[in-house]
Order: sequence, then C-alpha cells, then structure tokens
Amino acid sequence: MGIIDKIKEKLDHDKDKVEDAAKAVETKVEDAAKGAAATTATTVTNTAAEATSAVKTEATKVENAVQEVKYKIKYGDTLSQIAVDHHTTVKQLMAWNPHIKDANKIKADDTIIVKK
Repeated sequence: MGIIDKIKEKLDHDKDKVEDAAKAVETKVEDAAKGAAATTATTVTNTAAEATSAVKTEATKVENAVQEVKYKIKYGDTLSQIAVDHHTTVKQLMAWNPHIKDANKIKADDTIIVKK
C-alpha cells in the first residue's frame, strides 16, 4: 500500500469519526431539548448547530491538509515516472507546479506537488 493510499485510508477513517461525533452531538442535543423548556431547547439546538458546523469545518481542514502531497525529486526521476507513481498525469503535475516550464527539465532536490 503506497503512501497516497495510506493517507486516503487515514482520511476516510478520520472523516468517519468526525461524522460520528457530529451525529452524537446532534443526538444529545435533541435529547436535551426534549426535556427542556422551549427557550432552552432553542438555545441548545442553536448550540448544537454551531458545534456541528465547527466539527464539519475542522473535518474539512483536516481533509484539505491531507490532500496536498509533496514529493522531493531525486536524481534520475522523470516527470512521467513521478506521475505514474502518484496516479496522475504529467499534464496535471505541470498544472499543480507552474514553476516547471519544461516537463523534460526537472531538477533533483526540487519539491513538487503530486496531489492536491
């Protein structure tokens, strides 16, 4: 299993955990609202919505942070092989790395984005 697959698996696992936590918060808030006065229920529901929104925002941040993957070019690497190794295309690598002007002229020790 490559690093990209491991990152995807970790992201999927973390995303599921965040969604489960958000559902649990909503359930607890709904239970609390049933036993509370109308004004209290409104306040609790609004708080739950804010908490759920915050959890979803954090999940998005985690997903975005994990999505961008960088690669340090080694001597002998070609953009074509890097693309194959990272399940993308040379064209996509060029789009993510506008500093690369010629696909045939990459330099060892440069760092490029291989997934966004």
